[in-house]
Amino acid sequence: MRKAISIAFAMMFLATLAWAQAASAPKLLVISRENIKEGRIGQYQGLDKQVRQVVHKSDPNLNWITATAFTGADNEETYFQFANNYADIEHADAAFGKAAGSLFMSTEFNQAVAESQESGRTIIAKLRDDLSYNADKFDPANAKFWYVGYRRNKPGSGPQFTSLRKDILAQLKAANYDDHWLTYEVEYGMPTPTFVVVRDLKSLADLDTDNSKAYEAAVASNLRQQQISWAHENGILSESVIYRVKPELSHPALNMVTANPSFWTVQETEQAPVVAKKKNKKQAIEPAALKDKTNK
Repeated sequence: MRKAISIAFAMMFLATLAWAQAASAPKLLVISRENIKEGRIGQYQGLDKQVRQVVHKSDPNLNWITATAFTGADNEETYFQFANNYADIEHADAAFGKAAGSLFMSTEFNQAVAESQESGRTIIAKLRDDLSYNADKFDPANAKFWYVGYRRNKPGSGPQFTSLRKDILAQLKAANYDDHWLTYEVEYGMPTPTFVVVRDLKSLADLDTDNSKAYEAAVASNLRQQQISWAHENGILSESVIYRVKPELSHPALNMVTANPSFWTVQETEQAPVVAKKKNKKQAIEPAALKDKTNK
């Protein structure tokens, strides 16, 4: 029963304010990584679509971005959202519970979640402006993929890491190094210190650009060697994942849809009851998304 309820809390957390293209990057990043049981990804995404449709009708102002792992575990579904403070998260949490609470109270819905979801983890991380680079170039509205790097370091190593990275970033800026990323530091949900580096990708072709020579030309060799040595001595976990954004499972803010309508616009379809009734205990719930396909 605990697993069945977990998706409700995860999705409620995710109903935070999406990126509002302001002068500065949002202060908080919430990431929920859900592990789906083998062979159940279709069922789980069917539930996602049901939640999206319920929220779309009840409260269009609740927004989130859903993505699936393009690299790494192929049974992972991940949700991203940004907020400027914890009060925003709490407010959106309450609003989401009101918009979709009846669905989450459904025994059939929770049963379907229990059948498809393995486990999950939600983290909240705070923006580190001093460790980010060209943050104003971050453009989630036009990102079809996201690069996310998770970096967990030894306790007590944070000050040295910050000092080293600031020196490197200063040299990159002086050289007008052409790249950008956001760096967030985990506050809740993972051991600390853990840093999350986020980079938007308009397409995978962005990764074909080799900036290694430009980086070496911009950063002094002694700093580059210090960073390598520091990572060797203090790094505990380094994981890099590419996520594919799924517009049909997301509920982006209107300004994002307006900025890239061909990508974000999803044809809303009428569906059967949100949770189908079972004929018997062994019959699995058929997601509405699959019903639509079979009826065409």
